Amino acid sequence: MEHIAALGEVFAELIGHHHQLIELGKQKKDSLIKGKLDELKNIIDQETGIIKEITHLENERQKTIALILKSHHWDRQEEITMSRLIDLIDDFAQKKMLRSLQQELSSIMLELRDINQLNRQLIEQSLEYVNQSIELLTEAQEPATYDRPSSGSDGNRDKRSGGSIFDTKA
Repeated sequence: MEHIAALGEVFAELIGHHHQLIELGKQKKDSLIKGKLDELKNIIDQETGIIKEITHLENERQKTIALILKSHHWDRQEEITMSRLIDLIDDFAQKKMLRSLQQELSSIMLELRDINQLNRQLIEQSLEYVNQSIELLTEAQEPATYDRPSSGSDGNRDKRSGGSIFDTKA
């Protein structure tokens, strides 16, 4: 009983942290759109801290599930899913609580996935814009210095290549 309540608490904390990630994801979208790089860096730093906490909570969740399985003398020959664990629990109220938390976390994770996909697309578009700008700025241009027009046997030389005064026939 106490381990199942502990699992519920871990799920509640996971849900809270994922809500924070959703809010940061929305802020990140605004920062990307407005081009506020300092703000974007701060958001990424906050996300990194939350992800570390989520990783810790995920480890706690796995330990708690192992304790639940052990306390109920259930065999753990393979990795157990949350749905399977909920099915194994006899107490209806605990089942209902865990199923509700599981569904809420799944819903939040889907929303977070959508936000992250949108932010990824915004980043890709920004990178594409930067690359195109760089290409336009560094494109081969007519030389700024005088280049003698080609003549005679050398007449088939490409004028845009710029050529060199050191180009000679062997």
